[in-house]
Amino acid sequence: MRKTMLSLALALVLCLGLTLPAAAGDTARAGAYVTISGGHSHTGAVDQNGTLWMWGNNKYAQLGDPFTYDTKDWGGNYQSVPAKVLDDVVSVSCGREHTAAIKTDGSLWMWGSDSYGQIGVGGNVNSKGDIFTIQTTPKKVMDNVAAVSCGAGQTAEIKRDGSLWMWGETADGKQPI
Repeated sequence: MRKTMLSLALALVLCLGLTLPAAAGDTARAGAYVTISGGHSHTGAVDQNGTLWMWGNNKYAQLGDPFTYDTKDWGGNYQSVPAKVLDDVVSVSCGREHTAAIKTDGSLWMWGSDSYGQIGVGGNVNSKGDIFTIQTTPKKVMDNVAAVSCGAGQTAEIKRDGSLWMWGETADGKQPI
């Protein structure tokens, strides 16, 4: 019995010693990003130099890359390798079909689908009253921003003065009226 317990304990120690920490799965890139956000089908990450990298689906230009943007089916517009989008970024937030980034100067930049007004750039309105603008590259939307969060069809941000701003889809009480 003693040998069995000793063998199990040794096996456990060996297993734990061979286990990699979660951040070390890719040792060449471990610790390379300081902030990350995952959206519905895309991801953005800011590295230690303040460079924003994006990958995933770009059907609605949510990667900020007009060269891989394509409204066709999901297959032809997928970016599996991180692509550089912006410099001097401190924060990123990915929504369903849009992305927002705050630069070091406090400016808010947004891109992707504006189907519900979620990126705040305005656009064309169809006969049903739907906005259908696609912003293919990052566009400056606001200054003096401290924090941003993208939802499915809406965006919320806190300005440096502490005020809360929200825009986009208003269904289901997603933002105060």
